[in-house]
Amino acid sequence: MEMLQERLRKRRRQLGLTLAQVAEQIGVKEATVQRYESGAIANIKYQTILKLSETLKCSPAYLLCWTDATCSQPKVDDDTITAHEKDVIRAYRDNPDLQASVDTILKIH
Repeated sequence: MEMLQERLRKRRRQLGLTLAQVAEQIGVKEATVQRYESGAIANIKYQTILKLSETLKCSPAYLLCWTDATCSQPKVDDDTITAHEKDVIRAYRDNPDLQASVDTILKIH
């Protein structure tokens, strides 16, 4: 079973982020992020978990190993979304390494 530090490292690498980039996004030093990933800092504050999940584009529940899904699945009314749109959303979620490229193409963010 994965632990918090393993999920942090795994997700950061999936997104192609450096320790320094994550540190800058959450407002800590690079060494602090490295210690989160190594397990040297075991008790990470709730607010930091939230910042990490935002930066790593995943849910806090995923980081804390409460779920294996990286993102919580929003409820979508079946009358407002097509089958094709659902397929696109699933493909996007299943390919986190491509999400930044898709965002760029679609001019999201």
